Amino acid sequence: MTSALHLMHGRLRTNIFRDEARQKFVTLLDKTVGTKAIVWDERLTGPFGLVAEYSFLREHDVAKMFPLRAGRLPPSDVDTVVFLVRPEVGLMELVAENVQKEEEQGGRRKEFVLCFMPTGSGACERVLEERRVRGTFSQITSLEVRLLPLDADLLSMEYPLGFKAREGGPERMGSEYALENDPSCLFEAAQALLEIQLKFGIIPSICGKGNAAKKVYDYLLNLRREHQDSEFPTVCEIDTLLLIDREVDLITPVATQLTYEGLIDEVFGIHNTSTATYQLVS
Repeated sequence: MTSALHLMHGRLRTNIFRDEARQKFVTLLDKTVGTKAIVWDERLTGPFGLVAEYSFLREHDVAKMFPLRAGRLPPSDVDTVVFLVRPEVGLMELVAENVQKEEEQGGRRKEFVLCFMPTGSGACERVLEERRVRGTFSQITSLEVRLLPLDADLLSMEYPLGFKAREGGPERMGSEYALENDPSCLFEAAQALLEIQLKFGIIPSICGKGNAAKKVYDYLLNLRREHQDSEFPTVCEIDTLLLIDREVDLITPVATQLTYEGLIDEVFGIHNTSTATYQLVS
């Protein structure tokens, strides 16, 4: 817990988001049987490194960790394989292939658990049904973690595909909202803002600029109506919420960063508060 002490000294208690994410992850792991291998959607390994370090996972019987790849999983003598992924159709093809190859191999019988973060989708489950592997999973569940604390005054959804496209051959994906006109990321943003208000009180002043900001605001109001006022703290710790649509300023992200930290980011890249990256090993 020492690595998270800095989260306790900000204006807002952002450490509660880390503690809550850890507890949800522990609940997921402890529901599964015996030793475990986690197969990660690679875009989740960095964010979860902020929440649950490897020593913490070992305490909950995690023996192996692998990146989600095409083909068969690396050999492992575990009781349960947990797939932790974003709800994306393309990833379901990889999950289905992993499970099919593992079943064809025979040998020691394993349980398979599929966990979506933050929530699942009907489209993903249909892919599993079409590939005839849905019934292979002993559990299909969700890990509803939307906000991760990067610092005492900074929370991130770690949702890069909401606006920015991912490059990479056949796995190329467009931005959900800007290119595909899919508002799912905006709804998730509203859900995250609702979680903040459930912990810190209803924010009295909300301002925004841009079409996406207006949609997030509308979603947030609709979600808030589903809750009783008594569910929110009576005193709000946040005075103002400012929503900004990235499309109102497309120039700033391409400008050269003029700080020491910015130089490190330009040369090495900063991801999940770190410049170091580690490959998952079997």
